[in-house]
Amino acid sequence: MKLLNLAGTLALQQGDYERAKNLFNRSLNLSQQIGDKRGIAYSLNNLGTIALDQGDYTVAQGFYEDGLAIRQELGDKRGIAQLFNNLGIIVQRQGNYPEARSFYEQGLEILRGLGDKKGVASLLSNLGNVSGDQGNYTMERAYYEQSLTILRELGAKRSISITLNNLGTVAYNEKDYVVAQAYHEQSLLIRRELGDKQGIATSFINLGAIAREQGNYTLARTYCQRGLVILRELRDRQFIADDLEQLARLECLQCQTERAARLFGAGEVLRESMGTLIPLYMRVDYDCHVAALRTSLGESAFAKAWAEGRAMTLDQAIAYALEATANAESAATDVNKV
Repeated sequence: MKLLNLAGTLALQQGDYERAKNLFNRSLNLSQQIGDKRGIAYSLNNLGTIALDQGDYTVAQGFYEDGLAIRQELGDKRGIAQLFNNLGIIVQRQGNYPEARSFYEQGLEILRGLGDKKGVASLLSNLGNVSGDQGNYTMERAYYEQSLTILRELGAKRSISITLNNLGTVAYNEKDYVVAQAYHEQSLLIRRELGDKQGIATSFINLGAIAREQGNYTLARTYCQRGLVILRELRDRQFIADDLEQLARLECLQCQTERAARLFGAGEVLRESMGTLIPLYMRVDYDCHVAALRTSLGESAFAKAWAEGRAMTLDQAIAYALEATANAESAATDVNKV
């Protein structure tokens, strides 16, 4: 069972969700057959992580809550803290920031008591995330810097790449695009080294947003489209929604108003399917672009284009977002040139 879980974790890190799910389910079935509660809890957590990554938060929450009940029965403090962290991520994405912070703080208290430095660093980072979602960039940066210090001491490359990405996002929100780009490029370098597909795609989205703000729309489109092709493979609905909305902003700036409205509509229906909200720090910019589109198109044309975007399937929305340039897909599949 340990080998199944190890193989599943490797597949998960490589973005092969179907293989990972199959391996974790096999491990879960074996654990249930022999009554191995610890093994059951471990497999439930792994299956929850797949659902979380794919934006299926109801399923993820069910796995995590079942696992938490077992961990509490076993008195497994580290496992309990891990599940507090995971449940915090779900409610944060659903816009319940106070509950997310509560989950993270409970987990942090447990892991500090256990002397688990890596776990402490992860929870500090997530407390930074929820602070950023609430627009408190000073607190956000402080949490990330605390986390990064610990992670560099431990040499935890994957977590370092995430925290560098997060610091880049803080700089972006403060409009310090040179610093933001440096952080995201450092993160991307590590993610490529690790073969972290989801991380690479996220870095592309963020670098695309920076390029857009700097007026380099061609580069912005290239980054976002490359990220979108990776996310299509992963079926990662959370970041697909983010990417569609980034491309919608770009279309808006380039006066492609109907395309922009359709892409925003497609992103909206995706978020509704997951039960997630646009973070508060992104909401003002989002609302400004939507208001500009409504004014430019007129209410009737705006509503028509928006509804057309909402009616698209996931694959239709992705194909529509990629069709703006004739060679979008061939460019997007090469993640090593930008």
